[in-house]
Amino acid sequence: MRGKTNHIRSLLCTLFLLAASGTAATGKVIYVDRDAVAEFDGSDWAFACRTLQDAIAEVRPGDEIRVAKGIYRPDRRSAGSGRYGVVITASGDRTATFELINDVTFKGGYAGYGEPYPDMRDTNLYETILSGDLDGNDVGVFRPEALPDEPSRAENSYHVVTGSGMAILDGFTITGGNANESPHRNGGGFYNQYGTVQVINCTFSGNSAQNFGGGIYNYRGNSILVNCTLTGNSAVDYGGGIYNDQSNSNMDNCTISENSAQYGGGGIYNDESSPSLTNCTFSENSARYGGGMTNYDSGPALTNCAFRRNSAVDYGGGINNIISNPILSSCIFTGNQAWLYGAGMSCINSDPVLTNCTFAGNSAPNGSTLVCYSRNIAESTVGLINCIIWDGGNEILILDRSTINISYSNISSGSPGTGNINADPLFADSDGPDNIPGTEDDNLRLAPSSPCIDSGEPRYMPGPSETDLDGNPRVVSSRVDMGAYEFMGIIYVDNQVPDDPGQDNLQENGTETHPFDTIQEAIEIAMDRQAVLVRPGVYHKIDFRGKAITVAGTEGVPVIEGWSLGGRTGVQKEDAVTFHTGEGPGSILKNFIIRNSGMAISLNYGSSPTIRNLTIVDNDFGIAAYENSNPDISNCIFFNNTDGDLFQCEVRYSCLEGDVPGQGNINVNPLFVDPADGDYHLLSQGWHWNTNDTNRELW
Repeated sequence: MRGKTNHIRSLLCTLFLLAASGTAATGKVIYVDRDAVAEFDGSDWAFACRTLQDAIAEVRPGDEIRVAKGIYRPDRRSAGSGRYGVVITASGDRTATFELINDVTFKGGYAGYGEPYPDMRDTNLYETILSGDLDGNDVGVFRPEALPDEPSRAENSYHVVTGSGMAILDGFTITGGNANESPHRNGGGFYNQYGTVQVINCTFSGNSAQNFGGGIYNYRGNSILVNCTLTGNSAVDYGGGIYNDQSNSNMDNCTISENSAQYGGGGIYNDESSPSLTNCTFSENSARYGGGMTNYDSGPALTNCAFRRNSAVDYGGGINNIISNPILSSCIFTGNQAWLYGAGMSCINSDPVLTNCTFAGNSAPNGSTLVCYSRNIAESTVGLINCIIWDGGNEILILDRSTINISYSNISSGSPGTGNINADPLFADSDGPDNIPGTEDDNLRLAPSSPCIDSGEPRYMPGPSETDLDGNPRVVSSRVDMGAYEFMGIIYVDNQVPDDPGQDNLQENGTETHPFDTIQEAIEIAMDRQAVLVRPGVYHKIDFRGKAITVAGTEGVPVIEGWSLGGRTGVQKEDAVTFHTGEGPGSILKNFIIRNSGMAISLNYGSSPTIRNLTIVDNDFGIAAYENSNPDISNCIFFNNTDGDLFQCEVRYSCLEGDVPGQGNINVNPLFVDPADGDYHLLSQGWHWNTNDTNRELW
């Protein structure tokens, strides 16, 4: 089994190839476009080769092949010119494959011949498909496990792509491989033997294998996958998405979803392999054991990875370990299932170490999080440090003499060990907006009052570039948090602090004891996913600056107003809140009164923030969205905005003066207590709250 030395060797290979991919080809560029119409020597888009095999036949080390949009099949070749142009022949040979050449770069996703800008590259807009469907008759299947038996795939190529050296494959969709006959029973999409191939921005879908690796089979090959997707692939035996056989592959920012294997490793099967995976997501993969991943005599390293909704018939919904020593850091397991044992992870004679991992919403009859048992006398030793296990009880099952060492972790069923607690972790949103535990919408970050904050190993020292699952610094305050996410801290704003010397106070740092005077000061120093809490007071114009932060009123309702400016036509009011740097749903504004402004909220340049629980009153206009902006607005009150409430945007569950369509909207007088005096509390039918003496008064 490979150890630390192999991880270092793989990392060096990754750095070498990443450096190489950033340089121009040292040889010539050969163009491929099935729609070209000229002499087809590959020298330009107008003279492009009609088939990829034609280009491969001409390529030399150091060259680069650029392929335009379209479908390319490995049995196609040009057979000279005929009466109506170049003749393309199709051999129907199932052994035909696109063979990667050592020191050659293959790039897809170009606009190609006939387009205004043929060199324009967009792998989504100009999809380049390498298809093993030789007859072009493949029928879709409901689930990937049906691929091997689908009759329309009987004539498909055994391996769409093969590799054995150092090559680069960048920007392709690889589909339709069917490795179902001896000796071609592994690697339907990509068969990599002894190769150190860098695969970038590629999608492997709808490939199958009789034995190993429906999408990819690595045999003693250290492939490197960056920004790749493996989805809907199947293996009858092992490794629906990928099978690593004595291979130390690296994967970064990859998605492995909806792959299946009849036996082990629906997503990935590692056999005597020690791959390194960073920022990868496993979702909805399935197998008899190890729905997301199976490790056999292997030592993978997983950093900042997520396992969501994977399933196993027997054990190991997320990961199954057999005689293996995986190392996991800042990983999350949610919504995984096993019908027998260990929905999150199962361990047979294995010694995994998990640091800062979160398990929530996983389910199995026995060991909803983790199960350990042995074969041939040997036992497992599992280490959990700074972890959160919150699967509703029945989390950990030990069937033999195995040992689980847990420290500085939060276990819902409780656990002995140094620094352990069993308190509600107070996730930001454990059920997600649709209230289905374990869905991808779950927000398992820590709420401000979580007992897991600053509760991890007090002597824990993060590595130089170590981050949490969000990519934020692993230790924000003086001590590491429990779980996969580090709490980013709260920035406070309060312009009503007694004896505050004003905005030039050098002691202001956004802490609770030394809050900022203005909201904008807090926004300027905030990092993505931080919260800015604003205490009551009147504040002026703010700009989100493109940041994915929450700006929320607290302890009462603060007010935001636009500045009033003098001009040739008299007094002009500024906008109170602006979004203009492509803000997304993670930019959140809530719990404010916005008044006396030109525009309460202005949105530009495709901004789509989340806007909640605002009272927008006495402005020239409410909310206007320009340039494809699409905010999510709900639970707001609009009243007495002289020029209107909404422009090019919609609201839900809100009160407006006009009859505005939308789910849950009403158009009635909100009945404020005393708007003339700035009291925007709501009257009830019988009582209202006297804000001066806190006694109820009959209305």
